[in-house]
Amino acid sequence: MHDKAMRYLSILLVFLMGGSFLFGVIPQAQTSGSAGGVTISISSQWVGPAQVVLVTVYNPNVPQNQYGAKYVEGNLTVTANGVTLPLNSNYITNASTVYYLQNGGHYFWFFITLTPAPLSTTPTTITLQNGETLSASLTSSNHVSLTAGLTINSTLDNVNLTNPYLTFNGVVGKTNGASGVFQMMLPSTFPNNLVSTYGQVVTGGGTVNVTDLYYFSSASTITISYSTGASVTVNNFIANTNSYAPTLINTESTVPLNSTWEDFFVDNVMQANPLVGGNGGFSITVNGKMENPVIQNVSYLAIMNGVYVNTSVFENNPISNAQAMFGYGNVYNGNFSIYTTSVITSTNKNYDTLENGKYSPANVTGSQYANLVSDRLFTTNTPITIYVDDWLNFNASASVTGTIRETVPQPHLSLGTEGTEHDCQCLRLHNQLQCGREHNCIRLPSGAHR
Repeated sequence: MHDKAMRYLSILLVFLMGGSFLFGVIPQAQTSGSAGGVTISISSQWVGPAQVVLVTVYNPNVPQNQYGAKYVEGNLTVTANGVTLPLNSNYITNASTVYYLQNGGHYFWFFITLTPAPLSTTPTTITLQNGETLSASLTSSNHVSLTAGLTINSTLDNVNLTNPYLTFNGVVGKTNGASGVFQMMLPSTFPNNLVSTYGQVVTGGGTVNVTDLYYFSSASTITISYSTGASVTVNNFIANTNSYAPTLINTESTVPLNSTWEDFFVDNVMQANPLVGGNGGFSITVNGKMENPVIQNVSYLAIMNGVYVNTSVFENNPISNAQAMFGYGNVYNGNFSIYTTSVITSTNKNYDTLENGKYSPANVTGSQYANLVSDRLFTTNTPITIYVDDWLNFNASASVTGTIRETVPQPHLSLGTEGTEHDCQCLRLHNQLQCGREHNCIRLPSGAHR
């Protein structure tokens, strides 16, 4: 197995074995719980506004149809702040939200969000625990949208995150005591059927009702329980913001100049739809321009600071044991694969490689390479810090050591027709040789050989 994969799996095993504290996630949250032959699983340890999270009940003792879904729904409760309510209630969502996953298994699904209701085109202000505010509203096409101000590279940017899969139907059911219910559209490629408690069959591209937990928006954690005693606890992003921290899993420790490698940025609240890979489902605009969910800054600590640049996500990694937890393998929680680089992301265009809107692997020319070395910006022991940020201003960082091979004494190097020899130090830079004695440097012609 590739070394990178082994490192990632090792980190993942620590995480699965209870090491969530390593990544800044508070330990109250749990993604799975079992009792009495029933298991409840949840796709994310966090739930927030405009975001949808999948919850699954595995129960082999009920019918695999709409009646089983109805039975499961009637045995589910939600508890927070010392209050316990049935999953299906006026204060949460009184429309039926539990579905049977029709694939031959014993899995029953429902989806949750933490979005203020009722929602309209008039913005509703959400105050987070850390004092920051978000504005939630519906777009003209009825999709749930968040707006926020975020300072990047000393500039205040207007950020909009729209979930194109999440809408609000104001004429069906009740949510948080008011008319209407949130609904999520399944990806068009979703291969299975979901059967509601009334026998309605929902296929890919169809919509399902979503349970809104905004009634408990002041509770730091929310627990969903089944009558057998099985339960899961999810963190409330609104009331527990100070405890939220994404994770940057770095796969390298020592890197040469002009190198690029893969890192994993795990950011639960940037996963808009648990069934959507790629960028996670959010449509993101910054000052009216479409952007990716991740930005990063590569700096040489105490030597030269980089700037934040837009970075594409080239893969959204599904939950490793999703098939067992949910009966379906393509379930996501915001585990993004990105490229990072040992070349500084600087306003100095001589050294820019991860330019805004691009993510091409690091590549500097021979002269740029030489300048980085001769200016002593990149040495045999360069402290590199990689900062990765999302558009809600939550970030993580990792450190690596940049290295370049020491120059070594090379005795009696002939310079050809001039007939002179020098004890010199040589460094090969993009097929050219630089040779010098201490401070006096002579550049050999292109194509010269030792």
